[in-house]
Amino acid sequence: AAAFGILVISDPVTVWALVAILVSLVGVMLFAVARQDSSIQKLITSMFHKTAGFGFACGACFGIASVCYRAASLSLDSEFVISAALTLGTVLVLQTFVMTVYLLIRDPGQLSAVGRAWKMSSLVGFSGMAASGCWVTAMTIQNAAHVRALGQVELFFAFLSSVVFFREEVRKSEVLGVVLIVGGIVVLLLLA
Repeated sequence: AAAFGILVISDPVTVWALVAILVSLVGVMLFAVARQDSSIQKLITSMFHKTAGFGFACGACFGIASVCYRAASLSLDSEFVISAALTLGTVLVLQTFVMTVYLLIRDPGQLSAVGRAWKMSSLVGFSGMAASGCWVTAMTIQNAAHVRALGQVELFFAFLSSVVFFREEVRKSEVLGVVLIVGGIVVLLLLA
C-alpha cells in the first residue's frame, strides 16, 4: 500500500511511518510462523512456493485496492463521509455484480443457497459492509498505508483472545511478534 500510494497518488510516507510498517511486518511474519516447527532455511524456501506466491499476490492486490479506494474517495472532492459512502456504494455494487456473474457461471446452486439463507447471509453481508465502510472512511481521511498498518492491531486482539478465552499455549515467537506489531503501531501513532 505504501509503495503503490507513493507511485499512484503521491501519498507521502515518512521515514518513521516506513519504520513502523517494517517493524509491524516483521512482527506479522514472526506471528504467522510461530506454530510451525521448521528451520529458517525451510521458511525461506517456502516463501518461493506457488502458494506463497498467491499469498503475496493477494496481499499486493489488497494494498493496491486500498490505495484505489483512497484515490476514488479523494477524487470526489466532497466531505469525507460523503466521498467514503459513494466510494463504498460503488465498490459494493461492483463486487456484488462480479460475484453474482461468477456464481452464475461457476456454481449457480450457490445463489439459491444464499437466497435460502437470506437471514444469516444478510447479517454477514451487513457486518462486512459496515467494516468496509469503516476502512474506506479511514482511508479517505488518512494515507492508506497508515490505515493498513494500524489495522494490524487486529492481530493483537486475536492473540489476546486466544490466550484469555481459549487458554492457548503461547510461544516466545508469538509474543515477540505481537510486541513488534504493537511497537510498530506505537511508532506509527506517535512519530509518523
